[in-house]
Amino acid sequence: MVEKDRVEAPETFKFADDAPRHDPWSEDDFGYRPFAKRLADVLWQLSAPNGYVIGLHGAWGSGKTTALNFIAHFLGAKNREDTKRAVEIVRFSPWMFSGQQDLISAFFRVLAEALKDGGETVRKVRTAARTTAKAAVDPTVRAAVTLAVTAHPPEAAAIRAGGALAKSAMEQTIDAWLGEPTLQAAYQDLVKRLRKSGRRFVVFIDDIDRLEPSEVRSIMQMVKSVGQLPNVVYVLAYDRRIVWRALGEREQQKGGEPTFTEKIIQHELELPHAQRSALLRRVDRELAFVLSNVQSSTRWLEIIQHGFHRWIQSPRDIVRLSNALRFTWPPLAAEVDAADVVAMEALRLFDPVAFDWVRANRDFLIDGGAYRSDTEKKTYAATFRQSLDPAHRDDIVELLSALFPSKSKILRVDDRFSFGEIWAETVNRRGIGSHKGYDAYFSLFPSDHVIPKSLVDAAAAAPDDESVQTAALATAIAMVDEQKHTLVGDYIDELSYRQAPRNGMRPGKAMLKAFIKQAAFIQNLNERAGGLFGPGPGMHLLLRQILVAWDAKTAGAALLEAVGHDAPAEVLATLWVWRARESGVLPAEGAQVGDVIDKASLRELGRRALAAILAEQDRALVNAPYYWDIMHTWSKLGVASEAKAWLAGVAKADPHNLAKIARGVLARSMDGGRNQWFFRGLGDDISFYDPEALLAACETAAEAQGLDEDETDRIIALRDGLRAARKAELARAKAARQVKRVAARKAKSGHD
Repeated sequence: MVEKDRVEAPETFKFADDAPRHDPWSEDDFGYRPFAKRLADVLWQLSAPNGYVIGLHGAWGSGKTTALNFIAHFLGAKNREDTKRAVEIVRFSPWMFSGQQDLISAFFRVLAEALKDGGETVRKVRTAARTTAKAAVDPTVRAAVTLAVTAHPPEAAAIRAGGALAKSAMEQTIDAWLGEPTLQAAYQDLVKRLRKSGRRFVVFIDDIDRLEPSEVRSIMQMVKSVGQLPNVVYVLAYDRRIVWRALGEREQQKGGEPTFTEKIIQHELELPHAQRSALLRRVDRELAFVLSNVQSSTRWLEIIQHGFHRWIQSPRDIVRLSNALRFTWPPLAAEVDAADVVAMEALRLFDPVAFDWVRANRDFLIDGGAYRSDTEKKTYAATFRQSLDPAHRDDIVELLSALFPSKSKILRVDDRFSFGEIWAETVNRRGIGSHKGYDAYFSLFPSDHVIPKSLVDAAAAAPDDESVQTAALATAIAMVDEQKHTLVGDYIDELSYRQAPRNGMRPGKAMLKAFIKQAAFIQNLNERAGGLFGPGPGMHLLLRQILVAWDAKTAGAALLEAVGHDAPAEVLATLWVWRARESGVLPAEGAQVGDVIDKASLRELGRRALAAILAEQDRALVNAPYYWDIMHTWSKLGVASEAKAWLAGVAKADPHNLAKIARGVLARSMDGGRNQWFFRGLGDDISFYDPEALLAACETAAEAQGLDEDETDRIIALRDGLRAARKAELARAKAARQVKRVAARKAKSGHD
């Protein structure tokens, strides 16, 4: 049994993270190692008796923390080589604190932690008795702790939520701290002791661009004022645009006057841009769980060219897209085209205006919406184009043209070259530009009332496997829509798209046989289950597609093998009528003419069909869903008068049968979901219709009980049509007689 499979590999549920890397030798995906090593060399050699501030600018998510980790790695290596000149690394994360006083206090608490290696451990500050605390602590450490507490008095709310060092020291020696010097005196004491110690520090202050604007200003003021200490070099990591915005600055003041940032940062470096090739390699690795399902194509190249080259600018962009797809892809795997899912998730993250428009315009993008003419559609598309950022407008339009190829000429300004994907191909891959692909993506799960793409894939991949074909068709027949109508018609349509010559599905005898075995059931389905057209004609179109893929002799042998010698008359008759019209044996207005099967096979098929009709005329034949093809076959290959008499008897015997007969001479349209039937005339088929017998049956059956509404409508339409035809025939006969009489009088007058 073929089931509605879901491809959900366990690893796809492990969300990616943008945690910074630490080892420049094994984790340098983006080429930051040379830059980090060079900066580490500079920091190692730098003399900064009055302190120094270096800025490291990089776009948000570009990998600044990774670069700082690599710098720390190389400094650590140098420290191990020359312990006497060691540079001590201090990391300060200001975004963990709030408020100017809290930032200053927190900074000196962190500095005190770093200073502890030069004297007694800070643990003693936390545990010593109040009367002995001062004596136990190294003076330089104590000076930093004093600044931390003095900068933020005990009653301040932030210090109560602050770090353990200052809080513990304050609680243990509260009386002593109240007698300490002022903040300025404590600062001068720390400066003196740091200069005397000769110790060198590099302070990394990361994620400044995460702070609130007021906090950005506070941290910059702190670095410039109380944080400017001897032999302390700051490396501030930030996104320049965010910091400038927070400080209310532009790139440069008028007249060359230095900005506030430039007064603080003595030297600014820019993080190297990750190479495009390196970013795309990371994309391949992080998105392998979905990209392994993407087929290389011109369409995919369009998505890369007009999408990925804009979207992926930093490592964080990759992580965002990867995590989005790890959530979205598993329920859609094998049901929606992988390339389209990737593109739509990227649109959602990086081109939200375009994404929202796609989500709001299903009818326009799939069916054309309420706009009837191409001019109206182009006007609507032009309004959308104007809403896009001009810098990316052309790329977005080209990208949407790749996702919705049937609307490419409408979306574009002009008719530029496109890869020209036809509708059948969009449906086959279940792209976002198809009904089922669009609906599955935006509901984040294929509907239970939609034929699974995996079912069609399985059948298309094994056209000669009888067990696969039988199981797939049985599954499709069992599936129903919201109105409980079988979805086998949708399954047939999907296979027809696959069987199109451009799509290259191999013809298969097993597929042919599976459908012929179920043909009686499919032909007997209520036509309304498939809308205006039921699944029966669709099935016969698919069978024709399969047959024409072979030469006529192979196709004939395959068809005869599939029908065997026990197929019902209704199936054999329809198969024969289709082949007879193709070969020209029966008239077929607008039909494709050509021998789909060889003439010998056609004769044998006709022989079997007539034999089954004659054998079943008193039993199963009456229960056929319609008699049109049966009567064509019987009257053409058998005795026409016998066929005509049988049909008249069936019409008289049962009004349900009469309603089926009516289908052969009526046309229909849909109005408000209801069939509207129209008499189209008996035409050339008068040979097996008895108009008077049919009209008599209609007069009796029009008011019969037990008919459904549609059957009654058919009988009434047939009755009215036959009445009008008889009236027209009587009028023609009367006119003919009149012409005869006039001609006779003229002839007589001329003779006289």
